[in-house]
Amino acid sequence: MEAIYTKNNQRVEHFTPEKVYSRYYPNFVSFACHLTGSNLHAEDIVQDVFETLCKHSSVFVSEQALLKYIYRSIYNRGIDLIRHRHICNRYEENVLEEEKRKILLPVYDILYKELHGMVEKRIEALPPRCREIFIRKYREEQSNPEISKSLGLSVKTVENQVFIARVALKKYLDTYLCS
Repeated sequence: MEAIYTKNNQRVEHFTPEKVYSRYYPNFVSFACHLTGSNLHAEDIVQDVFETLCKHSSVFVSEQALLKYIYRSIYNRGIDLIRHRHICNRYEENVLEEEKRKILLPVYDILYKELHGMVEKRIEALPPRCREIFIRKYREEQSNPEISKSLGLSVKTVENQVFIARVALKKYLDTYLCS
């Protein structure tokens, strides 16, 4: 602390950031570390605050005012760091998710094509009338009454044939699908 005298011979204390830095540095780092959870980041924050403070020639009325300013600056920089970490974490998660999608989409596409081919083979292996009813029901999206009317069968027969086809497909695909 050095004293400066004004024209009226009033003594005004001059608190330089360097003197406050050397006296309170461990306290500042401890505060920043508590805020950020990282000693390295805490030291960087304190260094940045004092670098900025030294670049600007501010004169503080009291040591308490200077300390209040420094702690507020450390707090604000700590919050900025925490926000930045959250943004980086979200970005990394999005990038990883996108990378997983890029890797898995071709695999899913291959699996879908393979499964689709197996279903098609099994549908082709159904008896002709059962296959025709099943195709009308699920590919052409006809209702049971529509199918029965167009083929001249009873609705019950159509329902039974659809059931038989579904059971055959399910039994065939059970080994490939997880339940």
